[in-house]
Amino acid sequence: MNKPVEAFATYQTGTTDQEEIVNLIERETGIAFEEDSDVEYGDFWSYPPPRIHGIRIDVVDNVLYDDDNDSYSPLHPDFPMDTVLVDIGVEDINHPIFRFLLSRPDRFKPVIPITIKTIVNGKGVTVWEGYPPIPSKYLD
Repeated sequence: MNKPVEAFATYQTGTTDQEEIVNLIERETGIAFEEDSDVEYGDFWSYPPPRIHGIRIDVVDNVLYDDDNDSYSPLHPDFPMDTVLVDIGVEDINHPIFRFLLSRPDRFKPVIPITIKTIVNGKGVTVWEGYPPIPSKYLD
């Protein structure tokens, strides 16, 4: 595929340690996050991180806070609240971090369908949505 396509995914990691996940991604890809503020820890509903180098990535617990009732519940009910999630958006699906997450289904399991988008007339249009494997026509 010659034209980059955007991709978005949320992965369940099977761990309760956010720092472990960040360290794993940094070690395996050689890309450091915290120096560039690419990673946002905590509640990504309240603190969206900046988009830097074509990537937005959140490493968060599976927790949703309800202000009205002062209570917590799982963001994705099929998983425990202390499970770490990686929520990622990339401008190009071939970004090394996105490709790394795809390459490790033993560690990173999508909790919702992966979405691939392209820009048509200035607007994002979904061209594929589903679970891996991703059709090869979208990958370089």
